[in-house]
Amino acid sequence: MKAQRSSSAATITNGCGTAPPLLSTRFLRTLNTWKSSSNVSRVLASTTKYADYTVVAGDDDPSADQHITRTSDDLPTFACRLESPPTPASPTEATTTTNLPTTGVFDVLLQKDAKGLGFCLAVDDRTHEALVVTSFRRLHAGDIGPAEASKAILPGDALIAINGEPVYSLHQVQSKIVALDESAFLLLRFRRGSIVHEVCDQVAPVRGGATTMMGCSQHSTMSQRELQMATTLHDMAVKNELLVTQLSEANVKSTAQAREIDLLRAEVMQLRLDRDMQSQSASRGWTHGLTRPSKATAKQELDLVVTEAHNELKRSAIQHLALEKDEIRADARRQVEQWKASVIKKQGMLEDALLFMVDHVDDVYWASESKGDTPENTKSNNSKLTEIRTILDKYYATRQQDRHTMLSLVQQPSPPKATALA
Repeated sequence: MKAQRSSSAATITNGCGTAPPLLSTRFLRTLNTWKSSSNVSRVLASTTKYADYTVVAGDDDPSADQHITRTSDDLPTFACRLESPPTPASPTEATTTTNLPTTGVFDVLLQKDAKGLGFCLAVDDRTHEALVVTSFRRLHAGDIGPAEASKAILPGDALIAINGEPVYSLHQVQSKIVALDESAFLLLRFRRGSIVHEVCDQVAPVRGGATTMMGCSQHSTMSQRELQMATTLHDMAVKNELLVTQLSEANVKSTAQAREIDLLRAEVMQLRLDRDMQSQSASRGWTHGLTRPSKATAKQELDLVVTEAHNELKRSAIQHLALEKDEIRADARRQVEQWKASVIKKQGMLEDALLFMVDHVDDVYWASESKGDTPENTKSNNSKLTEIRTILDKYYATRQQDRHTMLSLVQQPSPPKATALA
């Protein structure tokens, strides 16, 4: 394996768990594209720039392999350098194991070269805020940039700040990197993992052990608005569940109260029946078992009770029929009044039309008289006028007759036929 050039290492500030997968992003702009360099240039760079950090074969002391510095906010930063590991004996030994941070914020110190930093950024499609690392620029095998050589940056990490200054756009990141000289050191701050994990872990589970926050994914990055919406949705779900529980309890209570009311009504009816039976027995001289009456006397008393019950049913039926008759009469009276009002309105309109016709005929008649029409025309006009007046007189007579008939029906309704009950 060829010698790799490393210009930074990462320091983990917090976080635990598994590394998040690559987020779905929209590639907007690549930063610091660079071409491959020859083996000679890599050898010269390793001997000139990183001569102080050459790894000695067989050195097992980690403290001798790391150059520790301190940032302004006391975050330990590990500077990386070019190392020339021995040729691995097997493919498994060729894989370099690095303690990568899983979640949280960490700093990486990179040294810019002539080709840039060697990684690509894009704006996250979901949050439209985070600047996410999408890939590393490698034109062919062995051509490794500073970012990939650090072994601390993974696709999906979000860039937060450069040299302690927060960054919010790709243009801002590019301007800061381009403004620096070649071989300058940059302290990059990244965030790895989702900030929603802590919120999802703190939310209590509901039925079946399911998480209460909808859409909480182990490897998802949510914006502040999405987080607020998820929290609001969770609160609404909890309130809805509480409301359903309260409604169920109220329904059970109302059902129990209805049953108690029915039982009380049945007891009251039984008490009233017992009281009536006692009063009737006292008036007839019943002994209630003190002396056993004869069969004939018992039969007569039972017949009397049945007859009284039949009469009571008959009276209640008659009262019910009377109430229904009154309701039917009132309904018929209302319908007749409505029909009467509509008929009177139509008759008034017809009268106005007839009067208009009569007046028009009179005007025509007098106009013809003034012009001196022939006797034949005058006779025909007189006959038409006479016919119209005859129709009007018949209409008035029929109207008066219908009015008297309707008033008689409303004021004196026919007596209902009472059906005798057996």
